[in-house]
Amino acid sequence: MSMWKFVTKKRSPDDIVLRLPNPDNATNKDAADKIKAANTEIVNSLATDESTTSTKRGVKRKASNNHYTPETRAKIAKYATEHGNVAAARKFSKDLQLDIKESAVRAMKKKYLVHSKESNHQPVNALTPEKRGRPLLLGDLDKDVAAHIRSIREAGGIVNQAIVIATARGLVKHKNPTLLSEAGGSIHITKTWAVSFLKRLGYVKRKGTKAARKLPVDFEHQKK
Repeated sequence: MSMWKFVTKKRSPDDIVLRLPNPDNATNKDAADKIKAANTEIVNSLATDESTTSTKRGVKRKASNNHYTPETRAKIAKYATEHGNVAAARKFSKDLQLDIKESAVRAMKKKYLVHSKESNHQPVNALTPEKRGRPLLLGDLDKDVAAHIRSIREAGGIVNQAIVIATARGLVKHKNPTLLSEAGGSIHITKTWAVSFLKRLGYVKRKGTKAARKLPVDFEHQKK
């Protein structure tokens, strides 16, 4: 069984299952190489630990701008102009399984009305959020880390600080290992950064249980 599919110890339904993206499903060689690099770093980091933390399902995630596509933002804003902010927050919180605040809807509606006025009241089909805050630590690699983490989460795998850090390190090493702080570079990947990254994705911290992982018997051969 390939390490890229999942790494698990079969004990009970409550045990951890780490489901890694399969590089064979990548659209091109560069994407496949990035997936392999991230997966290898994740498995190597977990192999040195004794346990990991599982996550519970069914918990509504806190919404963030990263969960809204420009099209979704426009739909929310349009609904708010027609039915009110509270109604829009309630409807899309249910539809998207996110905790959308009325204040967030209000901001979208305000921007929607501005765009509508500027376009002479033509239909507004997309609202792109404004960029703000400090530059991303990983630059262009940030989106690759986010895609890898979302892929693991969507497959039912665990997502925590250790997984995020390993994914980031794997992708930075793939691009240029000298960028890492231990090699004299400027990128210092910390737990604090991982917590912030998870918050940006809207993934909340959940109480979990401990379980050991079992690596494939031919792991050393497969990762080459």
